[in-house]
Formats: sequence, structure tokens, C-alpha cells
Amino acid sequence: MQVSGLESDGDDQFFCGGGSSGKVRAVRRCPHRPCDENVTFVERRPKRPPSSVMMRAEDPQVAPPPRRARRLTRLLVQPDDGAAPLLKALDSARRRIDLYVFRLDDRRVAEALQRAVRRGVAVRALVAHTRRDGAAPLRKLEVRLRAMGVEVSRSDDDLQRYHGKMAIVDSRRLLVLGYNFTRRDMEHSRSFGLVLENKRVIAQARQMYEADFARRPYVPDHGALVVSPFNSRAVLARLIQQARRQILIYDKRLSDELMLRLIQRKAKAGIEVRVIGAVQRRLKGVAAAPFPGRLHVRAIIQDGRRLFVGSQSLRREELDERREIGAVVSTHREVKRALRIFRQDWAACQSKRRSLRARLLPPPRKPAPVHHRSRRRRPTARR
Repeated sequence: MQVSGLESDGDDQFFCGGGSSGKVRAVRRCPHRPCDENVTFVERRPKRPPSSVMMRAEDPQVAPPPRRARRLTRLLVQPDDGAAPLLKALDSARRRIDLYVFRLDDRRVAEALQRAVRRGVAVRALVAHTRRDGAAPLRKLEVRLRAMGVEVSRSDDDLQRYHGKMAIVDSRRLLVLGYNFTRRDMEHSRSFGLVLENKRVIAQARQMYEADFARRPYVPDHGALVVSPFNSRAVLARLIQQARRQILIYDKRLSDELMLRLIQRKAKAGIEVRVIGAVQRRLKGVAAAPFPGRLHVRAIIQDGRRLFVGSQSLRREELDERREIGAVVSTHREVKRALRIFRQDWAACQSKRRSLRARLLPPPRKPAPVHHRSRRRRPTARR
């Protein structure tokens, strides 16, 4: 038997339990110490779980507290964002960093990789076997990375070029970039990148990286990423074909004949098509304008609701003969930002053309919401 607790007779005498002894002790307050009238004694009661826990979990009237949604997709815009997002992702790594490297001359990125190695992070880099100016700069890059403690592998020569720009951080964050790890691309060029935290997409990126790092054949089992030469042509062609109102393209060398035909067909159907960059031949109904600065971005905005960002241009070589990596997202916030940047860049293109006394075009309109699953046909006018 146990006796516990504290009781008062309302005056100066207190009764307290003696625990397992079963005795009750009486204590009298010291008469020399003045009584504090502000002190009150509250009976201590056992804590009860909140009502939401006591009720059944399957009760439909019980709703969990609202949680703040985490951003699983983020758009990076250069030169506005600079190297800060990339450096932050590298510094947050705890176990592993895997990189596709085509160009790397930014000292800040190299120092971030070196800090990661010192923290005990396993850093791996897959360096392209060749590029336009030859293989010598890439071999020097391999020596520098190995001196920092980075595990380096050279890409296979089965494809014309390994041109993808991608980083995987701890299998929880994926960076799909349209720019290289260079100061020129990140601070003096218009380019885009995506930060993805989708587990399915990261799993495919991990599978592809392991195969490329070990020089093993790789065939994707699903289309979470846009990867050349496997599904880039099909995914991007479908993105253009499914457009209902507007197609906005960043591409400095749009030359693939099949893509040109699809774009021409959409323009004839009355869909607004605009290209910032260069088109191989003139297309009727397609407005194209050169970018006033350095353009190093490949992106497509479809109807203001879907966004493609990657390293592949709409060229035959980059669609069929190289390792290029991209992704398609439909996050409203990121697509809206990309659309706003395109409108700003189009206005800048028009100001340049104004100096050349060329014909000006109005800015691209904001597309109205489109339900892409609707199969109803538009009524045709009777003749």
C-alpha cells in the first residue's frame, strides 16, 4: 500500500503521504514565517492524452493537423541564383555526392567538394571522355579531382559525348542542370536547373549513374527522367504535340527536322509558338528572336503548366547520339517563374531588335487554364 500526496487543513497544518511505508505525516507551518496569501494549492491530476489521440483513428470527423507542404521541386535560374544553391546542396551532404562533370573551373565548387571529402563524404565524379576542344582539358580535370580525394571515372566512348549535368546528394536530392560547374555559366549566362526530391526520380538517376560510372549498358525501366538517347525524342515530341494554346522554347540551335515539322504543324493550328535562340530554317507562324546575352539553356514551357529543363537541345545529335539528361515538371510555382523569366527575356530580345529597326512582336500572352484530358472537339464553322 502506498500513500502519497499533500493536503492542507486550510490553516497552518499539512498532511503528506509517506510512500510505501503506509504512514501519513502531519507538518505544521513555521509560525515565525509570515503566510503568503498569494500561494494556492492545486490538486495534481494525472495527465490525459489529447482528445484526438483518444478517439479512433478511423473516425471520419477527426482530421490530422495541417502540415506545411515541403517543396519537392525548385527551379534554379541563372544568373539570378548564382552558385549558392549548388554550394548549399554540396555542403549539406553527409554520406555521398555523385556528379556528372563536363566542365568544372569554378573554384568555389572545387572547394565545396574538397570540404565534403574532409568531412568523410564519398565523392564520385564521372568525367566525359571528350568534348569539342579535345580530351586534354578533361584529363587535367581528372588529375585535379583525384588530388582532392574524389573518386573519378571516365565515361565510355559508346556515345558521341556524355554531356549531361547532374548531381545526386545523399540519395535524397537531385540536381538536373542545364549549365556546367563554371563561373561563366552560373553568373554570365541565361540558364535553368531543377532541384528534385522525388524518390522515384532519384532512384532512376542513381541506377543510371551506377551503370555509367561502371561503364555498363543502361536501359531505363521507366520515364521519370528525360534521358538521351533513350526517351528524349519521344518525351519532347509528346510535350509539343499535347500543347493546346502556347509553346515557348529556349534553344540556341533548333535544327532537328522532326521537331521542326511538329512545331510548324502546331503553328498552323493557331497555337502561339515563340523561340528565344535560333531556328535552322524559317517557320511560318513561329516567332524567333536571338537572346541579347549568352544563352546556355534548353527549356520548353507548354501552356503555362508544364516545364522541361535539361541539357539536350532539339538537335539530332543531342537527341539520338549523346548522353543528355533532363526532366519535365508541372509544379505551378516553378512553371510560373519560368514563364515570367521568358516574358522578361522576350522583352529584352525585342529591345535589341528595336535598335536594329526590326519588326516588333507583342509579349507572349499568359495562357488560360487548359484541361488536357478533355477529348471534346471544337465545333467547326459551317460553310
